[in-house]
Amino acid sequence: MTHLWVRAEQRPNEDRVGLTPAGAKALLDAGIRVTVEDSRSRAIPLQGYIDAGCEIAAENSWPDAPHDAIIFGLKELPEDGTPLPHHHIMFGHAFKGQHSGKELLRRFREGGGLSVGRGQGDVVESCGQSCGDGNFQVSGHVD
Repeated sequence: MTHLWVRAEQRPNEDRVGLTPAGAKALLDAGIRVTVEDSRSRAIPLQGYIDAGCEIAAENSWPDAPHDAIIFGLKELPEDGTPLPHHHIMFGHAFKGQHSGKELLRRFREGGGLSVGRGQGDVVESCGQSCGDGNFQVSGHVD
């Protein structure tokens, strides 16, 4: 079973989330397991995800998520240098010469994880021209 883990954003002043409670319910109804982290800053209250039937996890607990979980977030990960063993859906800002891009890719290489988002090489184009509009689709397993 595919397991989508919606992480709390850790970037200052970032209160957006890429999945609404209604979207989470649709994924659950399609047989996808959905875990949503608690968040002090998310614009959408946690109760909507609880009502949809999502599993709830502690804020910023994604590094300890089951290895098969796909970690879904919007913005960059904390720059702590740790290897990244999970598959991630995010805007990693790693392919346009951004200062932290090489370090992020090193972390994925060392952990055996994968970044799914806009990019090239081992990274999958997951949102096409709708990037920036918040129009993502998660269906099935990322191999």
